[in-house]
Amino acid sequence: MKIIINEETSKWFEENVDFSVTAYLRFYPSLSRGSDSGFSFGIFPLIPTRPHTVTVVNDITYYIEEGDQWIFENKDLVVTLGARGPVYRFE
Repeated sequence: MKIIINEETSKWFEENVDFSVTAYLRFYPSLSRGSDSGFSFGIFPLIPTRPHTVTVVNDITYYIEEGDQWIFENKDLVVTLGARGPVYRFE
């Protein structure tokens, strides 16, 4: 299980998320009517307490907490940039 984020997407986060307090960005599952699985991802700049999966791009640490790893089911989270912002998919 990995978090995969390219430089273009990381730059989008840098420009659109307030990292003035911390250089960490948490991904967490959120209920969603618009997705096939019923879940989407929320994001929040927060220092991790029990990180499960971590990747660093452009000095920003992207992570998922231990309690949220169940949504992955041994898949990678790939975050790319779409026309309206980040796009999240499992591979």
